[in-house]
Amino acid sequence: MTSTSFFRRVPWRTIGWAVHAVVRVVICVLVLPYAAAKVILLQMGVVDYPGLLITLGEKSPMGLLWTFMAFSPWVQFLAGAVELLAAALVLWRRTAWLGGLIGAVSLGVVWLLNMTFDVPVKQFAFAQMVLFLIVLAPWGPRLVAFALGRAVPEMHYPRLIPWPRAHRLTRWLPPVAAAGMLIAGLAAPAILVPKQFPTVHEDLAGVWQVAHDSSQPAPQLLGDVRLSTLALGKRSVGGAPVLRQFEGDPGEFAGASVRRANGDLQAGFYRVDDSKPGQPRLDLYLLAPMAADEQNFGAGEEFADEYHLRYQVVDGQLLLDDDAHQLTLRPSETGALLLDRGFRWQGSPLNR
Repeated sequence: MTSTSFFRRVPWRTIGWAVHAVVRVVICVLVLPYAAAKVILLQMGVVDYPGLLITLGEKSPMGLLWTFMAFSPWVQFLAGAVELLAAALVLWRRTAWLGGLIGAVSLGVVWLLNMTFDVPVKQFAFAQMVLFLIVLAPWGPRLVAFALGRAVPEMHYPRLIPWPRAHRLTRWLPPVAAAGMLIAGLAAPAILVPKQFPTVHEDLAGVWQVAHDSSQPAPQLLGDVRLSTLALGKRSVGGAPVLRQFEGDPGEFAGASVRRANGDLQAGFYRVDDSKPGQPRLDLYLLAPMAADEQNFGAGEEFADEYHLRYQVVDGQLLLDDDAHQLTLRPSETGALLLDRGFRWQGSPLNR
């Protein structure tokens, strides 16, 4: 047998579609974790009051993007749902072209955001976009012909599973798997999101401005570490690794952050101890002040400061005290606008 006759006998078309099927499975596996994380609001999380104390200039480009996505759960969910839809559609050859088209556009946008907001996984997003384009490639001429108003050529697909009985079974696996992915993806948020972000301490949640502090100021402003603003979250953050050192239910903790008079910003956590009737106590644990380093805001393994303060809410003011000093805080008039403004169909634009 000559080499020419050998190459003529090799079913290159069948091999090509077999490779195409492998690429479809690979891109589905690669995209699925990111899509699922967005659908259940796990990748970017949700915005809570402690995140409001960090100023725009203190954010990294990636942090700005994450805040944008986390502010609107629907934007984050829909971004994940589109990726999930693309991953499901590529599994079935009849819908693979549509999945490739949706996936290429979606991952193209992700890659552009990663590039312009300095997100580390730039190359990975680009590779995913290329794989979706490879999935779409066999239908490229048909799509071009359709867009130009020309006759669309017919597609002929070889049978990858030559055995009739096996083919009758395996032909339904891709659509069943795709349908299962979509059903699970739509059901997961309703089941998992309330469990991931339960609300706690709603009576304390918000941004509080210090109106009175019995402590004396430092001689120099740079050394004045009195509290200026206190932000208390309303969502449980029991999954934070640093909270494993405490006994009891970590789900009792919510996020917190403080801005000191000298400008230092500290992230941390708080919980309410109401074990003594009539004497509730706020336990506040703060990490080291945010610095010009590569550490994420709110990340750390040790607490730099902790406070155990008796508290009460009287006439809309938060009163904190211990044996050393007393604090009176009032709700910030503008510090929580981002979360408190809410949605409205019409009205004057407020673009700050």
